[in-house]
Amino acid sequence: MSKNEVTHVSQGQGAMIKSPFSAYALTEEQSNIIKTQIAPGITDGDLMYCLEIAKQAQLNPIIKEIYFVPRRSKIDNQWVTKHEPMIGRKGARSIARRKGMIVPPTTGYTLKQFPFLENGEWKEKRDLIGWAELEITGQKVRKEAAYSVFVQKTSEGAVTKFWSTMPTVMIEKVAEFQLLDAVYGLDGLMYMDAGYIEDESSSTQEMSSLADLGKIERELKSLNLEYHLVGDEIRIQDKGAFQFAAALKKEGFVYENSTKFWKIRVAMVENADIEAPKELPKPEPEQIDPKKELANAKKALMKVLLGNGLTKEEAGEFAQTLDVSNVDSINKLLPGNGGHDELIAKINVFLTPQSSQTHQDNLFDGDEEENPFG
Repeated sequence: MSKNEVTHVSQGQGAMIKSPFSAYALTEEQSNIIKTQIAPGITDGDLMYCLEIAKQAQLNPIIKEIYFVPRRSKIDNQWVTKHEPMIGRKGARSIARRKGMIVPPTTGYTLKQFPFLENGEWKEKRDLIGWAELEITGQKVRKEAAYSVFVQKTSEGAVTKFWSTMPTVMIEKVAEFQLLDAVYGLDGLMYMDAGYIEDESSSTQEMSSLADLGKIERELKSLNLEYHLVGDEIRIQDKGAFQFAAALKKEGFVYENSTKFWKIRVAMVENADIEAPKELPKPEPEQIDPKKELANAKKALMKVLLGNGLTKEEAGEFAQTLDVSNVDSINKLLPGNGGHDELIAKINVFLTPQSSQTHQDNLFDGDEEENPFG
């Protein structure tokens, strides 16, 4: 029995949708809620298949531990949309915790030379590398993922939204998934951010580049435009839509002449797992107290004087011959500045025995660290 073959039975007052895999069943009301809130456009068969996988993995789609993601595949030369269960970071960690993980992996990124194959020849190029590490029984386990390997692109070759605006976040998440899958095993589930969104034969957009369903619906309601949700596509056949052409194109709608529809593909799940990089707060400029700055400069000069043979009393007297009225004039006398050699020469002259020297003890009273000038 294929996953699209489900049994509809009547039980009590409401119809039931029965899983072909187990005794699991949904009422029609439950099915409608899931189709509205979690996976719009999903068939009954795909829904029961995805719910069965979620049940086996012990993941709850309501709290976004697992998503039911639309994927387009070419079957018998026809494009069909089918839903597959996929997990994000929250789901991957939930499985890992159930299997013994206590602390989530440490993640980061770096730039490094990474090997790649070109025309049958191995070369190296600089690449963005995401990494994830876990410590297990005292030993570090590490996985790395290269941006060029996992970056997701649209059918036109453009990098998708989140991989373009948050490349470091995305590649770290891929590395974490690779690590958790290698260490704990993630029940064979595919990862939304790891580049596995489309089948190999598909040329459609990947999940990360799809429009947000809720956002598009709110925009269309504000424009008072009628629309239809067909599978994972929103279609507008309202003659009044052309007056809002600029707004529709801005949201990503395209006009199809053959059908006379404005169309856009929408994501059937929210990218709730995506974590925007946190901007580091800019430090407030330090407010410098002029009086404190002058006192510190005098203190630095005092150390120079004491270090060149002057006593505390002599330093106080000698300072009377210097300009210590402002920070700039003092800084010129400190080591490494233009006036320092001249200062040393003056000290040597001052220390040369003279017939008369008057000491002014009151100019410096205290230990050697005190400021003698202020």
